[in-house]
Amino acid sequence: MLTEYCTILMSKPVYSEVLGRMRYVSVAPVGVIGESGRWQKLILKGKKGTLTFNSLKRERPGDTFSNMTLGFHNLFWNVRAEAADRRKVVKEILKELK
Repeated sequence: MLTEYCTILMSKPVYSEVLGRMRYVSVAPVGVIGESGRWQKLILKGKKGTLTFNSLKRERPGDTFSNMTLGFHNLFWNVRAEAADRRKVVKEILKELK
């Protein structure tokens, strides 16, 4: 069985909306660890694997959330690409979320 993990980073987390969207788009049942208004994990269990979404909230400078966002920032902005290419990629990602 395949297990995958995903971390959701949000500057202003709206946990209930993320949970609602997951329940709307997922064919697999969505398990919730924590309260629906402030969950720590969402777990989707399918026939062939499990996908776990972890949430992190920024508590203070230098915490795990800050370190992860800095790492993502460095990864995406140090990629050599034209600004137009970055906009195209972001637009494609946003289309998938709608």
